[in-house]
Amino acid sequence: MENKDDKLLTVEPITTCPECGSKNLIVDPKTGFRECGDCGAVIDENPIDLGQDWRAFDNEQMEKRARTGAPMTYRIYDKGLGTLVTWSPTSQGHYKPKKWQRRTHIANTTERGFIFALTEIDRMACALKLPINIREAASMLYRKAMKERLVRGRSIEGMSTAILYITCRQYGVPRTLEEVTDVSRVGQKEISRAYRFLLRKLKLKVKTVHPADFVPRFCSLLDLGGEVREKAIEIIRRAEKQGITNGRGPIGIAAATIYIAAMLNGEHRTQKEVSDVTDVTEVTIRNRYKEIAEQLEIDVITEDFKPEIPISATEEQGLKADFVVNDTVDNPLFQCLEEISTELQLSPEMVSFAKEISEETKKQGFLRKFGIEELATGLICYTLRVYKMETTITQKQVAKIKGVNRKIVRDIKKLIIKTIEGNQSLSFFIYKIRKCDRIELYERSASV
Repeated sequence: MENKDDKLLTVEPITTCPECGSKNLIVDPKTGFRECGDCGAVIDENPIDLGQDWRAFDNEQMEKRARTGAPMTYRIYDKGLGTLVTWSPTSQGHYKPKKWQRRTHIANTTERGFIFALTEIDRMACALKLPINIREAASMLYRKAMKERLVRGRSIEGMSTAILYITCRQYGVPRTLEEVTDVSRVGQKEISRAYRFLLRKLKLKVKTVHPADFVPRFCSLLDLGGEVREKAIEIIRRAEKQGITNGRGPIGIAAATIYIAAMLNGEHRTQKEVSDVTDVTEVTIRNRYKEIAEQLEIDVITEDFKPEIPISATEEQGLKADFVVNDTVDNPLFQCLEEISTELQLSPEMVSFAKEISEETKKQGFLRKFGIEELATGLICYTLRVYKMETTITQKQVAKIKGVNRKIVRDIKKLIIKTIEGNQSLSFFIYKIRKCDRIELYERSASV
């Protein structure tokens, strides 16, 4: 016969009835018996309660009645299982026990360096807002590196930073090398050297960084909604199918797709704002943005717009043209023009004129060559030239509003003038403005 004590000490839990083989087991909460729901056989009786033998209704009672400490953790050099002797100025006779405890626990420089490394890992993980499991895994990996004698003779800060970066890559928690370098006490060169050394010696494998891994966090930092995040990930997938992401940095691709998705969803963010969050230069964002928009045939400008009052009808009636444009809220170029015009306190007629000119620049593919802020600044500068206000508001003042390079604005302005002079309809449109006495007659041969 099977002994009753041996049955209680069985490690594997009973999941089926030994009599009929049914899995319909019922536990009686009053008696604690486990019985079969089909045949009624009692399978287990007098079970051992492995829980606590006391109750607490608040934190104060829990602290008083608890007889155990914190759970084991790898983030502390003794795994949290040691005894800590505290000391305060009011206590009597506790200073010497604490001093001797510190000397016995930290016996040599190796343990002292180990404690410093764990402290550094916890500090950097806290600054990067990493979860607890990442800190535990990084601490375990550092212990493994110490066991293999890989830390000796190398920088503790560099090794701990590289181990934290490797752990983030392994667990799919994306953090850029620049972000890790910002919270570290060593340079990026030292971190990269330690990173390659650990991968080679410990034979570690890390996942390739995917641009979509950075999109949720960057969108959160830019205060963008879920629609922008989904649209950016969709653009990344389309770009991967076309092979656009090959040989490109994942962070630059993520920044460019977020920039495009924000414009398509009417939540426009400037290139400078995206650059500050992603630590990618504006030039890189602009180049990736142009490549993706051109090869995927993404048009960030919405439907074509036309004046509500035709020019011919205005000419026949002899009225002044009120150039009212069907302004779309989701049009990022229009929004940028409105922001610059508000800052410069321009008239509504000048704003409408700039929007009308932007239609031709869109057809000529200006957005494929320049950014939204650059094109909007160039359009405003050209509008000021047409309205003879270049002496009142300089090109430098306009470029300063969006932080655009003055050379690029000058080049855009020259291209717009060449485009307008070669387009008879737009030249006639400017003539209509003169006829309505909105501006003085200006010389077509005037220099830029």
